[in-house]
Amino acid sequence: CAESTTGTSSSSSHHPPAESVAEFPSQTWAVFSQQKDAKQELFRVVFSGPPDSLANWELVCERLGGASARTKGVDNQGQQVPFPVFIPSRGRPEKAHLNWEADHVFGRPKVDTPLGFRPVVCIVVEPCEQETYREAWPQALMMVLPRSDRGPGYARWVIQKVCTKAVVVSDQPRIRRLSKVWVVDDSLSTFYKLEFLEGQENLAPCKKGSKAKRIKRRVVSNGRPIFLEAMLAVQRHPFLERAAVAGFLRDDGTAVCKRKDWNLDEMALYKVVLLNLNELRRLGAEYLPDLQVYEDIYLNHEVLSLGGRTLKCQSYCFRAVQGKKGGCHEQRSEQDGFSSFQTQLKHLVKPSSFKSLSQVRQQAVMELLQWVQDKEKHCQKVVATRATKSAAELDSGAEGRCKPWCTNGRVLCLENTVFQVCFTMF
Repeated sequence: CAESTTGTSSSSSHHPPAESVAEFPSQTWAVFSQQKDAKQELFRVVFSGPPDSLANWELVCERLGGASARTKGVDNQGQQVPFPVFIPSRGRPEKAHLNWEADHVFGRPKVDTPLGFRPVVCIVVEPCEQETYREAWPQALMMVLPRSDRGPGYARWVIQKVCTKAVVVSDQPRIRRLSKVWVVDDSLSTFYKLEFLEGQENLAPCKKGSKAKRIKRRVVSNGRPIFLEAMLAVQRHPFLERAAVAGFLRDDGTAVCKRKDWNLDEMALYKVVLLNLNELRRLGAEYLPDLQVYEDIYLNHEVLSLGGRTLKCQSYCFRAVQGKKGGCHEQRSEQDGFSSFQTQLKHLVKPSSFKSLSQVRQQAVMELLQWVQDKEKHCQKVVATRATKSAAELDSGAEGRCKPWCTNGRVLCLENTVFQVCFTMF
């Protein structure tokens, strides 16, 4: 299992309390196969945390998973409180962005808010790192995965399975179903609201191939609960019930150039995604547990291939750090420093795991690989073109108004225009 990192904490204060971890209450949930002829237990997970957190989680499950909630789709409270948030994390308990109690996330909690109507934020950890994460985040609700060292695809697959349907193991077993959950990367740092610049709202669409132009501005939160605003904007969208996956625009420098506030049927949804579990189950789409990178993109590909829909919010954008350690650090380490790097099949999934996949899933992985490589080739072409242009302008004495591109090959900035380059695409 990956060793934990040390260094600057992403929490304002998370020193462990005097009581031991063993004193926290816990629940064991079991997930079974959905085959009609034979019900077989697939795995178990354990939820643990402070009594109030676990009680709130239990009541939220009852509120969102009742018969009335399943038939109604979205209850009234769903318009005011974010759906449960799951944050898979590995190898960085001290550096992961897990302080979701900060004011700019969901705002200051109201002491009079009853249990069952408080936001649920659950950290998802591997068994071998449970104690390390509990020491760093003693007041967190946690879900412990069945196995360690399986990667980010496995963690998200487990989340999807558990929240779609599970049984609480006890003297009086209870079935738990949720309609929607957020799955968020532990590198998420902030959201911005995107607003049109004055006079830019009704401009004609840009012609294909024309130069990107800034038409919006980023609005900082200034203490407002910007995470709450962004998530509720998606939850309140009328198309949400038809979308299997919803998410946001990532701020790679070009977010201020996007004209549409919402887009449909895009594959590029990642790091912050809202899973419509009922729609995913209807389509038969799920995460691929053996996938080591691009796990969200794979799910979106599956959804679109099966005739499903996706929803992308572009009136808010997010920023996330590119960590050196974590669930994908082994794959990313091969990419660092090589502008001509091209993703290979072995970077997506281990060869032995690929051979064990069905032909349908093998084909889906190969299509994902082709999509990734096409994006990388395009990015490398843009890098080379803009590098030549920048060098020419510098030679002509334009140093005062044009600076070279970033050395990491991620974003290229010329004058007042920002271009997305090879961000490893994401």
